Amino acid sequence: MQGHVHRNNVFILKRDCLSTMDTRIIAAAFALMIALSIAAWGFFLYQSGITGINTLTTKGVSEMLSKATSLGFILFALGLSFTVGIIALLPHFYGRQKAYIVSFGGAFAGLAALIAMFGFAATGFITAIFFGIGIVAMLESVYLKKGELKRFVTFRTTASAAKALFILLAIGFFISTALVERADNEKNVKEFGDSVMELAIKPNAGGSGLTDRLAETLLASQKQAIAMISSSQQFQNLRGKQDPDVQAFVLSMDAIQQGMDSPEAKKKVADELAKRADESQQVITFDLIRQQSPALDLIAKYYWLVIAGSMAMLFMFLSNILLSNLAGFFAAAMRKIIEITAQATAGGAGGGTSQENPGNGQEQQ
Repeated sequence: MQGHVHRNNVFILKRDCLSTMDTRIIAAAFALMIALSIAAWGFFLYQSGITGINTLTTKGVSEMLSKATSLGFILFALGLSFTVGIIALLPHFYGRQKAYIVSFGGAFAGLAALIAMFGFAATGFITAIFFGIGIVAMLESVYLKKGELKRFVTFRTTASAAKALFILLAIGFFISTALVERADNEKNVKEFGDSVMELAIKPNAGGSGLTDRLAETLLASQKQAIAMISSSQQFQNLRGKQDPDVQAFVLSMDAIQQGMDSPEAKKKVADELAKRADESQQVITFDLIRQQSPALDLIAKYYWLVIAGSMAMLFMFLSNILLSNLAGFFAAAMRKIIEITAQATAGGAGGGTSQENPGNGQEQQ
């Protein structure tokens, strides 16, 4: 019973603390933070250039890893997590109507700023629609879960509810990316085909090390064959012959055997392998392989969907592992700052408010 009374006192304290501050200013501050953070992470996402990468080519994988560790993409991840954390924090202070007004007011302002910076784009509008649907799903999830938890309420509700928003945002990314990549499908398929042919045919696709190993294997096989010939009794009998042509043949065999250990011989064989690989690649094309493989042809036709799906899956992986937890951290930290500031203001204005000692019923951030 005491814990129940204390829980009521905690919520009364929060309400009284907030009543000492201009709630309209606080709501405007929330909306402003949402708007500025959306404009910021939208800008950094655009600047990072990570969208539209052909992720299924060797060049695309390298480019993706490079851009995913760039400062622009890191700031995008932090900004998106901050936006989600602030929106998920609203149900802890406001009812549904005010939470929706503040969150969507800030979101529309942020979207307007992005349109002003980059112009209107249908793909961006689609992503914005799914982001808005995600806000509704996340807020409702927070309202549902915040009364069920006892410890680390803000962090846990935000981290859990944010996943619903990120799923819908990933769907928006999938659709918008698919629309963009469909227009560039022919170019992307060509890049994909070049990558497949490089990996499948060229012996130096894995670097010069593979070509060197192939050259060494061929030289070793030739050396073994010449050694067998030179050690045979018939060849030894030729060494005793005085015929000039026979002597020239014996000397040439000895020279070949000795020259196989030189770096020049290895380089000559490696160059010949590379030349033949290029000739083979000119004969066997990716289009020819597509004709022989219905599955590969199907992938090429709908390659734009494959790219969009891979981008959406990468975003989902990142959001589940990192972004949702970052959003929970930002929400819990911001709530603590707001409540400490509100209590300090209430204490300075009214001489303080008495509190009971923490009990089992106290909500933790």
